[in-house]
Amino acid sequence: MTFSPDWNDLYAKELPPEGRYPSLQILVSTFVVEAARVLEFGTGVGRNIPFFVDECGAEYCGIEGSMTAVAAALTKYPMLNMSIYCGDFTREQPFGTDFDLV
Repeated sequence: MTFSPDWNDLYAKELPPEGRYPSLQILVSTFVVEAARVLEFGTGVGRNIPFFVDECGAEYCGIEGSMTAVAAALTKYPMLNMSIYCGDFTREQPFGTDFDLV
């Protein structure tokens, strides 16, 4: 996967409020529908998990440096189609490299 020139078109259709991403419908229809496996660095407490798992149907993997945040995400979103690890993403991790979206 490479950078999509369509990214500019997203913002031309709908400029999101500061600090927000474009609307869920635009993101799903443009980019994420093809992502079967997603890896997120800096999962935090899991704010993006429902978007990727529920809305996109993706298998979700995340890595977060805070065990407290990982525990909160796992408690809040006890979904079967996700894995979150606590660790340093600059080092080799156990989930491999076969992802559609990072």
